[in-house]
Amino acid sequence: MTARPLAQLTTVVTCFAFREEYFSELSGMIATIEEWHPEWPRVIGRGMPQDDGVATFAVETPVGPEQWTLPVPFYLCGGEDDWRRITRMKAWWLHEVWRRFGGPTGPARHRIVWIDADARCRAPLAFEVEPQSEIIAGPWWRYPTYSGYEGITTGLVLFQGAEHGPVAGVLERWSQACLEQIQNLGPPTVPWPEGDQEVLTKVLAQCLEMDATLQLLKLDHDTYCSFPPSPEAVIDHWMMSGKMARRGRKGSDWPPPEHLRRGRPRN
Repeated sequence: MTARPLAQLTTVVTCFAFREEYFSELSGMIATIEEWHPEWPRVIGRGMPQDDGVATFAVETPVGPEQWTLPVPFYLCGGEDDWRRITRMKAWWLHEVWRRFGGPTGPARHRIVWIDADARCRAPLAFEVEPQSEIIAGPWWRYPTYSGYEGITTGLVLFQGAEHGPVAGVLERWSQACLEQIQNLGPPTVPWPEGDQEVLTKVLAQCLEMDATLQLLKLDHDTYCSFPPSPEAVIDHWMMSGKMARRGRKGSDWPPPEHLRRGRPRN
C-alpha cells in the first residue's frame, strides 16, 4: 500500500467542550482547523453539567444539530477528579462519532481525528498513513523518571479502519473501560492526574498483542503535542489541565489570549 499525507484524505475532525470555561477554547481550535482543513467534516459538541447527573451535549454534525447524552450518571464533585472523569468522556464520544459519522466517504473506511479544545493547529496534518490500513496514531510520550513510562497522548489522536474492524474494537473497549471508571474512579496509578490516554495505552497494549493487522503510529511528541509551544510544532497544546485539573497551578490568567497563541510564526 502507498502511504499518503493525512491532509489529502477526507477525515472527520471532532472535539467537545464540557463546561463553559472550555467553550472559547473550542472556538479557537475550530478556527485553526478551518484555516488548514476547511473541507473536513466536523462533529463538535458543547455540554454543561446538570444537577440531575445527566450529561447532555448539543452536537453540530454534518447532517445538522443533534443532542447526545452520556449513557452513565455524571456528577461533579469538585477538584481534579472532575477533570479526570471528564477526560474519560472522550472515549465514549469518539466511539459515538465512529459509529454515527466515521465514514465520511462511505462505510468501507472510517477515519476520524480528535483534537483537544485547547490545542491549536499551525500547519496541515501531513503525517503519512496507508489509507486502507487499521491505524491508530497519536503523539508518543516517554516519562523516563517514572519507571520508564511511555504511552500515547490523546490531545491529537487518529482512528482509521473498517467500520467493524480492529480499530473499532479498540474504540469499543476503550469506551467501555472509561465509562466504568467514570462511575467508579480509582486513584491515579501514575504521579499525574491520570486520564483517558493512560486507559487507551493499556487497551492498545492488549489489542496489539491479539491482532497483527492493527497498527500503532507513534507521532513525534514535540511536533504534535508541543508544550511549551515550539516554532516547529504542528499542534500547540495550551494545557487547560494546568488551570482546571491541578488546583489552579497555572492561575486564572491561563491560557494566554488567543492573539498571543496564534501570532507566532512557524518555521
